[in-house]
Amino acid sequence: MEARKKGGPFLPKWQKVKGSHKALSGKLFQPDITSAINRYDQTLKDYDALMKEQEKLKGVIGEMMKANDEAAEELVKLNADLTQMTAKMKSTLAPEAAKLRKYCDGGDADLGSIKAALNSIAGVAEDYINKRKQLFTDIDGVAFGNLTKVKKARDDFASQAGNAESQMSKLEAEADSAESAIMSLIQDYIGIADDADHPEIVKSLRGLKV
Repeated sequence: MEARKKGGPFLPKWQKVKGSHKALSGKLFQPDITSAINRYDQTLKDYDALMKEQEKLKGVIGEMMKANDEAAEELVKLNADLTQMTAKMKSTLAPEAAKLRKYCDGGDADLGSIKAALNSIAGVAEDYINKRKQLFTDIDGVAFGNLTKVKKARDDFASQAGNAESQMSKLEAEADSAESAIMSLIQDYIGIADDADHPEIVKSLRGLKV
């Protein structure tokens, strides 16, 4: 269809030849070719409209990509939060861990301070686990939400693209049919012109191409 579009509508070509040979406007050249020409030229207009519709498919992908970029940024932030939280937890536990390690290695320590260190470690660890669990939930939520959008874009694109391909196939078939009708009538006109001894019309008609 793109090649047909570049070739342009057929009516101006026909009008130019017809304008050069008044006999083509008479009753000698029948049946009338106008209907077949109009059918063909309409396929070019329909092609333009269909291509504009297909441009909308880019919007489906564009929206998905925008959502994907936003989700990626959010995941980077959440993972950065997780890394920062883990580093903070390790930093908070380091003094208490050092105290327990020294005690295990034979050092003297107040038993109360050891119990306090254990309580501190347990509290920090529990708080870390709960916060990490929430972060994992948030990360999964963002990832799942993005996956849902990707699947919707995939399905929407497949549906709309399939419809566009079907319409294009029908349009190509209509253009082929109209072209065949035009060229068949031109061949008939060539025969009529030849029989009526109009070599100049025959030459002009033979120069017509869709």
